[in-house]
Amino acid sequence: MSSRKGSSKRNSSSHSSSGDSSANEVIASREEFEVEEEAKDAYYKALCGSPPPSQDILIPKRPVK
Repeated sequence: MSSRKGSSKRNSSSHSSSGDSSANEVIASREEFEVEEEAKDAYYKALCGSPPPSQDILIPKRPVK
């Protein structure tokens, strides 16, 4: 049981040090780009094994509260 206590101590100490490293994090600017429709369809087909769904199909969204 003492090994569990030691691992929890290590997790808590590593958690506090990870908070310090986020202050030094560099944020890159967002880059805008365009993708050709054929390339997008080919990527989706390779990834999912089927063509992408039609844009005519409306996907319901959750109401905003």
